[in-house]
Amino acid sequence: MPKIKDRVPTGIPGLDKLIEGGFPRGSMVLVGGDVGSGKTTLAVQYLYNGIKDYGENGLYISLREDRKTIYRVFSRFGWDLEKLERERKLGIICISAEDRMDRYLPVVMRRIEEMGVKRLVLDSMSAMIGKREVIDPRVFLFSLYSNLRDKECTSILIAEKAWGSTSLGMGFEEFVADGLILMEQVIHGVEMRKRMIIVKMRGTSVNSRYHDVSITKSGIMVSPIAVLR
Repeated sequence: MPKIKDRVPTGIPGLDKLIEGGFPRGSMVLVGGDVGSGKTTLAVQYLYNGIKDYGENGLYISLREDRKTIYRVFSRFGWDLEKLERERKLGIICISAEDRMDRYLPVVMRRIEEMGVKRLVLDSMSAMIGKREVIDPRVFLFSLYSNLRDKECTSILIAEKAWGSTSLGMGFEEFVADGLILMEQVIHGVEMRKRMIIVKMRGTSVNSRYHDVSITKSGIMVSPIAVLR
């Protein structure tokens, strides 16, 4: 299987060439943006490609959906997440609004250890901030990041921003994220277009222009942006 030293390819068409072949290994990348801009699809595609194309097991932590909904939503792309979970190549942890995040850190780390997880997605930071916690979410995040880095596990955190805002309004990109990708929806004439921009990526020379995002029958595809007239 193809490997790039110190890089973790996303396998998403058009994305890796913008970030020197993939995310820096062991990094934590914040994928933020508008509702419906494709953030979760990109993140799950990153996990799926990691398993199928690069032999790297993944873990998906959801604070929004139950397991059956996750299976159903992503089956539209031909991704059989239920099968991958049965084969212990993919782990899914669903955390309800009543559960405390600090109690789940040992569970997450045990799953990473048992499965040899190399890719992780937390969906989403916005939902985590909305929970009533005994500990500050930042404390949880720092603990998680430290543990993931030691395991060379490369992670995506998902966050939502308000429509029309230029900021995620949380400050996470300043204090922990190694990379920041913004995904947006813009109105062009009578249609809605999706686009992304890579704001930063540690140790990487990035293409800092906006790029078009298309959601096809097989997932996300990134391409040079068409000129808006």
